[in-house]
Amino acid sequence: MRVAIVLSALLVLVSAPVIAQECWMQVLFDVDGELVDQVSVNTGLLDAYLVLSAPIGDISAYEAGIAVSDPSLFILSVSGPNGWTNFGDNLNQLVGYSTPLPIDGPTALCMFAMLMTGGGYVEICVTGTEPSQFGTPAPGYADGDGNWYPCEGRCSQINPAVATQDRSFTEIKALFH
Repeated sequence: MRVAIVLSALLVLVSAPVIAQECWMQVLFDVDGELVDQVSVNTGLLDAYLVLSAPIGDISAYEAGIAVSDPSLFILSVSGPNGWTNFGDNLNQLVGYSTPLPIDGPTALCMFAMLMTGGGYVEICVTGTEPSQFGTPAPGYADGDGNWYPCEGRCSQINPAVATQDRSFTEIKALFH
């Protein structure tokens, strides 16, 4: 029953008007309880969140593509609150909520469990989806009234962790692109 309600909401939103407003989406990493856009790690598990910054309101659905620059980063799982249902996949999210998600400033739309297996630089960017249910090349969300809001997609980085005790300040600065 819940899936039918979410599917109905997504079908209604396909014909929703597109409204311009300032908002952004970005994958942010959880480092000791703080969300940041850059981490330094060679291998290991990472927790990250797809964060939306938008005016106060409710979200009933969103679309977001996740572009990863290096195959050494794996998205193991994705989950979300309020009856989060993804009709796409981990990197091409077409999501509906069975209960609208309230936003009041930056809000986590979903959580990623990631595994970094290499030691290189990785960029993770939020993009539009293929195909877009709303016909826009940008990520975005729908409010409870069925209005569609395209957003700016932003990028985050995973930098290789390098021992720095025997390096000059200039060498250390060069590690960060």
